[in-house]
Amino acid sequence: MTTARYRWIALCALSVFGLWIRTYAADLEGLKQRVAENVEILRDSDDDQARHWAKVRLLEPSLLYFVGLHRDDLIQHLNDYHFSMRSAKILSRLPLNPELREELKAGSWIPDEVKARLGNEQAEERLILRSEQADSVVKIRKSFGDLLFAATPTCLESFLNALESEEILSDVHGNQVSKAHLLLQLYGEYHPEVALLSEETLESHGEVGPEAFANPDNGHQAYLKQVAAFFKKTYDVDLRIQPPLLYTIDVIEKFK
Repeated sequence: MTTARYRWIALCALSVFGLWIRTYAADLEGLKQRVAENVEILRDSDDDQARHWAKVRLLEPSLLYFVGLHRDDLIQHLNDYHFSMRSAKILSRLPLNPELREELKAGSWIPDEVKARLGNEQAEERLILRSEQADSVVKIRKSFGDLLFAATPTCLESFLNALESEEILSDVHGNQVSKAHLLLQLYGEYHPEVALLSEETLESHGEVGPEAFANPDNGHQAYLKQVAAFFKKTYDVDLRIQPPLLYTIDVIEKFK
């Protein structure tokens, strides 16, 4: 292959990569805009239904990541946290004064993922126990999502350890999914800034059986190495994520 040909291929690759980066950045800006729109509802609307759905939307993991951009407005307008679990959950993602932190951490109406995030060790232990006992797609998504919400060092350690699981789960229709893929999907939802674990990227490595994974030309082996390198850089852990990541995509979509 000539030098000119190599240069042409390299330029094409850079162009595609540049387009992907710009598209992904636009997606993140879209998420920030959705957060701003829902915060505006909480700030300006007296409609209880509108406020309810604004909170529901802000608790979507990908939006929750950006609520800190609106700390002052949210603290001022989520003053119903004494009887609104959703308000308490959103507030727990913000820098809070010590008095409010202690109130939320100790409140009997506050869910464990909030208490754990704010430093309640008993709640943290309960979260980890529930994740260890989870034995279905729904329970795994809920319990490990709670670990990511709390995001304490101990909760994250438990989450990362589970990424090495070789467990395969099935729904009532026989659709199968690896526990590792469920957890990677959850991490991507709670961390939309990590393009490596975006929904689109994970799906491109879905429906992967042993034969497909064994072929290095498919890129699946390289992808798992990239994922392991990301967690090594981010958390200084050495993970061995077992293939295949996913057997049947349908089960992922069904329980999201």
